[in-house]
Amino acid sequence: MNLLLMHPEEIDGSFARIRGERVRHLERIGGQCRAGILGGGIGHAKVLEQNPADETALLELDACAELPPPPLPVTLVMALPRPKTLRKAIACAVSMGVKELHFLQSFKVEKSYWTSPFLKPDFLAAETFDALMQAVDTIPARFFFHRQFKPFVEDELPGLCRGRLVAAAHPGGKLRLADLPPPGETPAESVLLLGPEGGWTEYEYQKLLACSNTASGVTLGRRILRTEFALARLLGALSDRAIDSDQPFR
Repeated sequence: MNLLLMHPEEIDGSFARIRGERVRHLERIGGQCRAGILGGGIGHAKVLEQNPADETALLELDACAELPPPPLPVTLVMALPRPKTLRKAIACAVSMGVKELHFLQSFKVEKSYWTSPFLKPDFLAAETFDALMQAVDTIPARFFFHRQFKPFVEDELPGLCRGRLVAAAHPGGKLRLADLPPPGETPAESVLLLGPEGGWTEYEYQKLLACSNTASGVTLGRRILRTEFALARLLGALSDRAIDSDQPFR
């Protein structure tokens, strides 16, 4: 945990009272740490009282006026992975600054994945909270779930992709990441379409490419990577591309 993140309701003026795992973390790092407010700014906190018995602590905060890092200008659209992989994907994407994540059904997604407790709002909020503390960020991500492939791709995805570079990751993609147009020639914002571990079906892939005239199929080579590894590789490349751009992210 690189940032002690607090909920607004835990704060009263310049003081905050926290509990749980964050208190145990304070025991390891000492009496002062970097702190932030969920949805707000970043500053520092000083421990005034700490009670290991009931895992509570009283903190004094400074102004928390430092802005969080800018979001990564990437919207993630991916086939819903198996529950354990979903946790890793959320941690990866939110830590890297993705603020909008869409998960959808595809032919290779097992229907049982949609009944996982990992899709519940409380779980998503907790995973996001942990990822933000890791990345020293305070702005939570938004999650959207689409249980039907065709309606989402035909009715919603074109609007999501409008005015953005669209990269559809697929083993049969024609472009390497390095071959994507530079930021000066295309928008800085992008949409990443990532399928199951073995890739989209050909039908799904063609439907995705048809969602935008800026859509390109990209490949990571002949190796089949685990979903979370492919996601990190793709987001890293798109992050580098965004850094090279001087266009603001709206």
